[in-house]
Amino acid sequence: MAHRSGGRGTYVLDRTFPGVGRIVRSSGTHRVRVVDAMNAMCSVLWETGRLDVLRRIQAGTLHPMVAFSEWRATGGVARPSSVPSVATMREWAMTARVSHRHQLGLRSCLGILIRAEPRAPITALPRLLRTYRRTAPPRTFNKTRAAVQAFLRDTEGRRSPLYGEVTDVRPLPHQPAQGNPFALPALQALDLPAPLLGMAWTMATTGMGPAEYWGRWSVDGAGVRIHGTKRAGRERLVPLIRPPVLPSCRQRVFQEAFQAATGHDTYDLRRTYATLLEQARIPGSRIRAYLGHGPRTVTDLYLRADVLPYLRGDAKAVRRVLTPAGRRKAAR
Repeated sequence: MAHRSGGRGTYVLDRTFPGVGRIVRSSGTHRVRVVDAMNAMCSVLWETGRLDVLRRIQAGTLHPMVAFSEWRATGGVARPSSVPSVATMREWAMTARVSHRHQLGLRSCLGILIRAEPRAPITALPRLLRTYRRTAPPRTFNKTRAAVQAFLRDTEGRRSPLYGEVTDVRPLPHQPAQGNPFALPALQALDLPAPLLGMAWTMATTGMGPAEYWGRWSVDGAGVRIHGTKRAGRERLVPLIRPPVLPSCRQRVFQEAFQAATGHDTYDLRRTYATLLEQARIPGSRIRAYLGHGPRTVTDLYLRADVLPYLRGDAKAVRRVLTPAGRRKAAR
Protein backbone atom coordinates (compact mmCIF):
# COMPACT_ATOMS: atom_id res chain seq x y z
CA MET A 1 0.00 0.00 0.00
CA ALA A 2 1.36 3.43 -0.94
CA HIS A 3 2.52 5.46 2.05
CA ARG A 4 4.55 8.57 2.85
CA SER A 5 7.54 8.78 5.18
CA GLY A 6 6.21 10.37 8.37
CA GLY A 7 3.07 11.40 6.49
CA ARG A 8 5.04 13.98 4.46
CA GLY A 9 6.81 14.29 1.12
CA THR A 10 6.37 12.01 -1.86
CA TYR A 11 5.20 8.40 -1.63
CA VAL A 12 7.76 5.75 -0.69
CA LEU A 13 8.66 2.81 -2.91
CA ASP A 14 8.96 -0.04 -0.36
CA ARG A 15 9.50 -3.52 -1.82
CA THR A 16 11.49 -6.66 -0.98
CA PHE A 17 12.82 -9.05 -3.65
CA PRO A 18 14.82 -12.31 -3.32
CA GLY A 19 18.40 -11.75 -4.40
CA VAL A 20 18.09 -8.01 -3.91
CA GLY A 21 16.69 -7.38 -0.48
CA ARG A 22 14.50 -4.55 0.67
CA ILE A 23 14.20 -1.39 -1.42
CA VAL A 24 13.07 1.75 0.44
CA ARG A 25 13.27 4.84 -1.75
CA SER A 26 11.32 8.04 -2.27
CA SER A 27 9.26 7.60 -5.43
CA GLY A 28 9.36 11.26 -6.43
CA THR A 29 5.60 11.41 -6.97
CA HIS A 30 2.53 12.46 -5.00
CA ARG A 31 0.16 10.33 -7.12
CA VAL A 32 -0.96 6.91 -5.89
CA ARG A 33 -1.60 5.62 -9.44
CA VAL A 34 1.98 6.36 -10.45
CA VAL A 35 3.36 4.55 -7.37
CA ASP A 36 1.19 1.52 -8.17
CA ALA A 37 2.52 1.49 -11.74
CA MET A 38 6.07 1.82 -10.39
CA ASN A 39 5.50 -1.21 -8.13
CA ALA A 40 4.25 -3.20 -11.12
CA MET A 41 7.40 -2.20 -13.05
CA CYS A 42 9.61 -3.48 -10.22
CA SER A 43 7.76 -6.82 -10.22
CA VAL A 44 8.30 -7.23 -13.97
CA LEU A 45 11.98 -6.27 -13.61
CA TRP A 46 12.46 -8.99 -10.99
CA GLU A 47 10.56 -11.58 -13.01
CA THR A 48 12.65 -10.85 -16.12
CA GLY A 49 15.95 -11.01 -14.24
CA ARG A 50 16.77 -7.30 -14.29
CA LEU A 51 18.11 -7.40 -10.76
CA ASP A 52 20.78 -4.87 -11.79
CA VAL A 53 18.11 -2.20 -12.14
CA LEU A 54 16.57 -3.05 -8.78
CA ARG A 55 19.99 -2.96 -7.10
CA ARG A 56 20.72 0.46 -8.61
CA ILE A 57 17.39 1.74 -7.24
CA GLN A 58 18.21 0.19 -3.88
CA ALA A 59 21.68 1.82 -3.77
CA GLY A 60 20.31 5.21 -4.74
CA THR A 61 22.27 5.42 -8.01
CA LEU A 62 19.07 5.24 -10.08
CA HIS A 63 16.05 7.27 -9.05
CA PRO A 64 12.77 5.28 -9.20
CA MET A 65 11.07 8.03 -11.21
CA VAL A 66 13.92 8.09 -13.74
CA ALA A 67 13.63 4.32 -14.18
CA PHE A 68 9.84 4.54 -14.45
CA SER A 69 9.96 7.36 -17.02
CA GLU A 70 12.33 5.30 -19.20
CA TRP A 71 10.20 2.20 -18.69
CA ARG A 72 7.04 4.01 -19.75
CA ALA A 73 8.74 5.51 -22.80
CA THR A 74 10.67 2.47 -24.09
CA GLY A 75 9.24 -0.57 -22.29
CA GLY A 76 12.56 -1.23 -20.53
CA VAL A 77 15.43 0.27 -18.57
CA ALA A 78 18.80 0.71 -20.26
CA ARG A 79 22.04 -0.56 -18.80
CA PRO A 80 23.97 1.91 -16.62
CA SER A 81 25.29 4.90 -18.52
CA SER A 82 27.79 7.50 -17.46
CA VAL A 83 26.13 9.42 -14.61
CA PRO A 84 28.03 12.51 -13.44
CA SER A 85 29.70 12.20 -10.06
CA VAL A 86 29.22 14.62 -7.21
CA ALA A 87 32.73 15.93 -7.95
CA THR A 88 31.29 17.82 -10.93
CA MET A 89 29.61 20.16 -8.44
CA ARG A 90 33.01 21.76 -7.74
CA GLU A 91 33.43 22.80 -11.37
CA TRP A 92 29.85 24.11 -11.49
CA ALA A 93 30.41 26.20 -8.35
CA MET A 94 33.37 28.04 -9.88
CA THR A 95 31.45 28.82 -13.08
CA ALA A 96 28.10 29.73 -11.49
CA ARG A 97 26.80 33.16 -12.50
CA VAL A 98 27.22 34.72 -9.05
CA SER A 99 29.88 36.87 -7.39
CA HIS A 100 33.33 35.39 -6.81
CA ARG A 101 32.72 35.47 -3.06
CA HIS A 102 29.48 33.51 -3.51
CA GLN A 103 31.30 31.01 -5.74
CA LEU A 104 33.78 30.33 -2.95
CA GLY A 105 30.90 29.82 -0.52
CA LEU A 106 29.19 27.34 -2.87
CA ARG A 107 32.43 25.45 -3.34
CA SER A 108 32.98 25.25 0.41
CA CYS A 109 29.45 23.94 1.09
CA LEU A 110 29.45 21.40 -1.74
CA GLY A 111 32.96 20.27 -0.82
CA ILE A 112 31.53 18.76 2.38
CA LEU A 113 29.49 16.25 0.35
CA ILE A 114 32.21 15.73 -2.25
CA ARG A 115 34.75 14.78 0.40
CA ALA A 116 32.29 12.30 1.94
CA GLU A 117 31.97 10.25 -1.29
CA PRO A 118 33.90 11.83 -4.20
CA ARG A 119 32.98 9.05 -6.66
CA ALA A 120 29.28 8.90 -5.78
CA PRO A 121 26.87 9.76 -8.65
CA ILE A 122 24.73 12.86 -8.34
CA THR A 123 21.73 10.59 -7.85
CA ALA A 124 23.17 9.87 -4.38
CA LEU A 125 22.87 13.52 -3.30
CA PRO A 126 19.60 13.05 -1.35
CA ARG A 127 21.17 10.20 0.62
CA LEU A 128 24.36 12.21 1.27
CA LEU A 129 22.30 15.15 2.48
CA ARG A 130 20.21 12.99 4.82
CA THR A 131 23.39 11.48 6.29
CA TYR A 132 25.01 14.89 6.73
CA ARG A 133 21.83 16.26 8.32
CA ARG A 134 22.28 14.01 11.36
CA THR A 135 25.51 15.67 12.51
CA ALA A 136 25.75 19.05 10.77
CA PRO A 137 25.27 22.43 12.47
CA PRO A 138 21.85 23.78 11.36
CA ARG A 139 23.11 26.88 9.54
CA THR A 140 25.87 24.97 7.71
CA PHE A 141 23.51 22.19 6.67
CA ASN A 142 20.89 24.62 5.34
CA LYS A 143 23.52 26.43 3.27
CA THR A 144 24.78 23.10 1.89
CA ARG A 145 21.24 22.00 1.04
CA ALA A 146 20.60 25.31 -0.75
CA ALA A 147 23.85 24.91 -2.71
CA VAL A 148 22.82 21.42 -3.86
CA GLN A 149 19.42 22.76 -4.91
CA ALA A 150 21.11 25.51 -6.93
CA PHE A 151 23.37 22.96 -8.63
CA LEU A 152 20.47 20.69 -9.59
CA ARG A 153 18.35 23.66 -10.65
CA ASP A 154 21.01 24.71 -13.14
CA THR A 155 21.96 21.22 -14.36
CA GLU A 156 18.82 19.09 -14.06
CA GLY A 157 15.97 21.60 -13.80
CA ARG A 158 13.42 22.26 -11.08
CA ARG A 159 11.06 19.61 -12.47
CA SER A 160 13.59 16.79 -12.29
CA PRO A 161 12.82 14.01 -9.79
CA LEU A 162 16.27 14.43 -8.27
CA TYR A 163 15.62 18.12 -7.51
CA GLY A 164 12.31 17.17 -5.89
CA GLU A 165 13.94 14.49 -3.75
CA VAL A 166 16.60 16.93 -2.50
CA THR A 167 13.88 19.47 -1.72
CA ASP A 168 12.10 16.80 0.34
CA VAL A 169 15.14 16.69 2.67
CA ARG A 170 13.91 19.18 5.25
CA PRO A 171 16.13 22.07 6.44
CA LEU A 172 17.18 22.20 10.07
CA PRO A 173 15.53 24.84 12.29
CA HIS A 174 17.90 27.45 13.67
CA GLN A 175 17.80 30.87 15.27
CA PRO A 176 19.57 33.50 13.13
CA ALA A 177 22.29 35.44 14.90
CA GLN A 178 21.02 38.86 15.92
CA GLY A 179 24.37 40.61 16.46
CA ASN A 180 25.03 43.44 18.92
CA PRO A 181 25.46 47.11 18.07
CA PHE A 182 28.72 48.50 19.42
CA ALA A 183 27.70 50.98 22.14
CA LEU A 184 28.62 54.62 21.50
CA PRO A 185 30.53 55.15 24.80
CA ALA A 186 32.60 52.03 24.09
CA LEU A 187 33.28 53.25 20.55
CA GLN A 188 34.45 56.65 21.80
CA ALA A 189 36.76 54.99 24.35
CA LEU A 190 38.02 52.32 21.96
CA ASP A 191 41.68 51.43 22.55
CA LEU A 192 43.09 50.79 19.09
CA PRO A 193 46.04 52.17 17.13
CA ALA A 194 45.09 55.43 15.36
CA PRO A 195 44.88 53.93 11.83
CA LEU A 196 42.61 51.08 13.00
CA LEU A 197 40.54 53.47 15.11
CA GLY A 198 39.91 55.64 12.06
CA MET A 199 38.80 52.58 10.10
CA ALA A 200 36.38 51.58 12.87
CA TRP A 201 34.89 55.09 12.96
CA THR A 202 34.48 55.08 9.17
CA MET A 203 32.50 51.84 9.24
CA ALA A 204 30.40 53.03 12.22
CA THR A 205 29.49 56.34 10.56
CA THR A 206 28.82 55.11 7.01
CA GLY A 207 27.11 51.75 7.59
CA MET A 208 29.52 49.90 5.33
CA GLY A 209 29.89 46.19 5.96
CA PRO A 210 33.41 44.72 5.81
CA ALA A 211 33.12 43.64 2.16
CA GLU A 212 31.88 47.12 1.20
CA TYR A 213 34.58 48.99 3.14
CA TRP A 214 37.32 46.92 1.52
CA GLY A 215 35.48 47.31 -1.80
CA ARG A 216 34.49 50.38 -3.81
CA TRP A 217 33.31 53.64 -2.24
CA SER A 218 34.06 57.35 -2.60
CA VAL A 219 33.23 60.75 -1.11
CA ASP A 220 30.60 62.52 -3.25
CA GLY A 221 30.00 66.10 -2.08
CA ALA A 222 27.98 65.97 1.14
CA GLY A 223 27.74 62.20 1.05
CA VAL A 224 29.65 58.95 0.73
CA ARG A 225 28.76 56.85 -2.31
CA ILE A 226 28.90 53.14 -1.53
CA HIS A 227 28.92 50.47 -4.21
CA GLY A 228 27.16 47.54 -2.55
CA THR A 229 28.32 43.96 -2.95
CA LYS A 230 25.01 42.08 -2.52
CA ARG A 231 22.33 43.64 -4.72
CA ALA A 232 21.39 46.79 -6.57
CA GLY A 233 19.63 48.26 -3.51
CA ARG A 234 22.96 48.37 -1.68
CA GLU A 235 24.23 50.98 -4.17
CA ARG A 236 23.61 54.05 -2.02
CA LEU A 237 24.55 57.57 -0.98
CA VAL A 238 24.85 58.17 2.77
CA PRO A 239 25.50 61.36 4.81
CA LEU A 240 29.11 62.46 5.30
CA ILE A 241 29.22 62.49 9.11
CA ARG A 242 33.01 62.62 9.49
CA PRO A 243 35.87 62.33 6.97
CA PRO A 244 36.24 58.64 6.10
CA VAL A 245 39.65 56.95 5.93
CA LEU A 246 40.81 54.31 3.49
CA PRO A 247 41.70 50.80 4.77
CA SER A 248 45.34 50.73 5.86
CA CYS A 249 45.57 46.96 6.37
CA ARG A 250 43.92 43.76 5.24
CA GLN A 251 40.40 42.96 6.34
CA ARG A 252 41.50 39.93 8.32
CA VAL A 253 44.14 41.90 10.26
CA PHE A 254 41.62 44.56 11.23
CA GLN A 255 38.97 42.01 12.17
CA GLU A 256 41.34 40.10 14.46
CA ALA A 257 42.54 43.31 16.16
CA PHE A 258 38.99 44.63 16.57
CA GLN A 259 37.66 41.37 18.02
CA ALA A 260 40.61 41.11 20.42
CA ALA A 261 39.99 44.67 21.68
CA THR A 262 36.19 44.56 21.89
CA GLY A 263 34.88 41.00 21.67
CA HIS A 264 32.66 42.20 18.79
CA ASP A 265 32.51 41.24 15.14
CA THR A 266 33.36 44.01 12.67
CA TYR A 267 29.85 43.73 11.18
CA ASP A 268 28.54 45.07 14.50
CA LEU A 269 29.89 48.49 13.45
CA ARG A 270 27.22 48.54 10.73
CA ARG A 271 24.63 47.86 13.42
CA THR A 272 26.10 50.74 15.43
CA TYR A 273 25.46 52.98 12.42
CA ALA A 274 21.80 51.93 12.39
CA THR A 275 21.56 52.72 16.12
CA LEU A 276 23.11 56.17 15.60
CA LEU A 277 20.57 56.97 12.89
CA GLU A 278 17.72 55.96 15.21
CA GLN A 279 19.12 58.04 18.08
CA ALA A 280 19.37 61.02 15.72
CA ARG A 281 15.67 60.48 14.88
CA ILE A 282 16.24 60.03 11.16
CA PRO A 283 12.99 58.92 9.44
CA GLY A 284 12.73 55.18 8.89
CA SER A 285 12.49 55.51 5.11
CA ARG A 286 15.89 57.22 4.99
CA ILE A 287 17.43 54.82 7.52
CA ARG A 288 16.47 51.91 5.27
CA ALA A 289 17.86 53.73 2.24
CA TYR A 290 21.15 54.55 4.02
CA LEU A 291 21.51 50.90 5.07
CA GLY A 292 20.62 49.62 1.61
CA HIS A 293 17.66 47.66 2.97
CA GLY A 294 14.98 49.29 0.85
CA PRO A 295 14.27 48.63 -2.84
CA ARG A 296 15.40 52.18 -3.66
CA THR A 297 18.38 54.38 -2.92
CA VAL A 298 18.09 57.74 -1.15
CA THR A 299 18.47 59.53 -4.50
CA ASP A 300 15.39 57.65 -5.72
CA LEU A 301 13.41 58.71 -2.66
CA TYR A 302 14.01 62.39 -3.34
CA LEU A 303 14.91 64.45 -6.38
CA ARG A 304 18.62 65.07 -6.85
CA ALA A 305 18.16 68.79 -6.16
CA ASP A 306 16.49 68.02 -2.83
CA VAL A 307 18.72 65.22 -1.58
CA LEU A 308 21.66 67.40 -0.43
CA PRO A 309 19.72 69.14 2.39
CA TYR A 310 18.68 65.75 3.71
CA LEU A 311 22.27 64.48 3.62
CA ARG A 312 23.61 67.57 5.37
CA GLY A 313 20.76 67.69 7.90
CA ASP A 314 21.03 64.00 8.76
CA ALA A 315 24.82 64.25 9.10
CA LYS A 316 24.39 67.19 11.49
CA ALA A 317 21.82 65.26 13.55
CA VAL A 318 24.16 62.29 13.96
CA ARG A 319 27.06 64.57 14.88
CA ARG A 320 24.93 65.93 17.73
CA VAL A 321 24.48 62.39 19.01
CA LEU A 322 28.24 61.82 18.78
CA THR A 323 29.10 65.06 20.62
CA PRO A 324 29.05 64.77 24.44
CA ALA A 325 26.39 66.94 26.16
CA GLY A 326 29.01 69.05 27.97
CA ARG A 327 30.75 70.01 24.77
CA ARG A 328 27.43 70.91 23.15
CA LYS A 329 26.63 73.33 26.02
CA ALA A 330 30.09 74.91 25.84
CA ALA A 331 29.66 75.54 22.14
CA ARG A 332 26.44 77.54 22.66
